[in-house]
Amino acid sequence: MTAQIAEKLRYGGEDVAMCTNPLSDYFAMGGVNPRFESNCTALWRGYVGRWEIIDGRLYLVELHGTLESGDEASVATIFPISRTEFSPTGTPARSASHRASSSNTFTWATAAPSSETCF
Repeated sequence: MTAQIAEKLRYGGEDVAMCTNPLSDYFAMGGVNPRFESNCTALWRGYVGRWEIIDGRLYLVELHGTLESGDEASVATIFPISRTEFSPTGTPARSASHRASSSNTFTWATAAPSSETCF
């Protein structure tokens, strides 16, 4: 089995590898799941996300991948309309439309990082 390229977490000023794929749960619960092109055996899911912890929440701040259509994917591919925050159970907690910012953000769960945490 080929090791998979990890999601990235910006933590303490550096990017570290995560040991999970948070969007997998979102997709499994019925979230928008575009068809990603898997062009590498080390990236079967077809995308790599970059995440940040802001105010105790995990945010998806970048998404890189290619769709089966050949188009480049981004956070807006999954969250095209609004910035939505999700509770740890995956249910929408609140939603705010984008007025000043063109970037979409996805927050999945609260987190309390420690030296024992595997991202």
